[in-house]
Amino acid sequence: MMRKYPFAILFFLLCFIVLTTNAFPQSFNKIKAKAAKGDVRAQYELGVMYAEGKKVKQDLAQAKAWWEKAAAKGHTGAEYNLGVMYAEGKGVTQDLAQAKAWYEKAAARKDSRALYELGVMYAEGKGVPQDFAKAKPLFEKAAAAGHGGAQYNLGVMYAEGKGVPQDLDQAKAWWEKAAKQGDARAQYELGVLYLEGKGVKQDYALAKAWFEKAGVQGYAGAQYNLGLLYAGGKGVKQDLAVAKAWFEKAGKQGDARAQYELGVMYLEGQGVKQDYVLAKEWFEKAGAQGNGGAQYNLGLLYAEGKGTTQDYAQAKDWFDKAAAQGDARAQ
Repeated sequence: MMRKYPFAILFFLLCFIVLTTNAFPQSFNKIKAKAAKGDVRAQYELGVMYAEGKKVKQDLAQAKAWWEKAAAKGHTGAEYNLGVMYAEGKGVTQDLAQAKAWYEKAAARKDSRALYELGVMYAEGKGVPQDFAKAKPLFEKAAAAGHGGAQYNLGVMYAEGKGVPQDLDQAKAWWEKAAKQGDARAQYELGVLYLEGKGVKQDYALAKAWFEKAGVQGYAGAQYNLGLLYAGGKGVKQDLAVAKAWFEKAGKQGDARAQYELGVMYLEGQGVKQDYVLAKEWFEKAGAQGNGGAQYNLGLLYAEGKGTTQDYAQAKDWFDKAAAQGDARAQ
């Protein structure tokens, strides 16, 4: 299974973390007065206040200006946040070269977030030529500092043999580190290893345990796989009602496989009352995303007039779509 590196710059405002237990103990005016006198910590915090619109109207230009002052004095958080601004094009014109430059300044001071973002740039070829060999040491430094995203990405690199020899033991070890920090992607990948017996002994119970951790965090792939486990009675007692519930969670997030499975349940009356109309609705959702099985079943529904008015032209259209994807039944 190929995995795509997510471009890991988080939603902009969430990146501005003030590293104190009480971020704004003083009034805006007091902090601004300190900042004006050159207090680097106050300059950084004032930038945060402008970026987040806390105790002042949001103003990204002001945030940038104050972070630049703090960064000029070596404030790592300000350097990192300026990197985020340029990477995302928030308050400035997007400029990945500038983002990289600011991340490098923060990374030189061992900021794990900046190390991670640089690793992502090299892993994805964002603003730089793609280079897994350069991404790996950056992720390793961030991971050693406990950065869950870096740990996850190292797992992906070892699983796929990108920049390193393929090594599922190493992949598993890195994913376990990330998973223990609550990274849903890593929890899902561990579930897949146990589900498919890749690098480990196949174990549906352990697969279920990892998928549940990711599923409760809203990870659609894990929710879909939980549906399969309950539908098939693998690692759990077969329970179609629970299977349906997990498929619905994933289906509502747009997972075409889960939408297809829900369509099949309603088509065949598995764990639910047979309902061709609902089957058609779920197949349409999946079919629109290119799910060949759903497209084929829509063809059948239109050909037989089940859940819809019989329509051979529509049936042919859906069969053609399924056939184009190699579905032998539709050809």
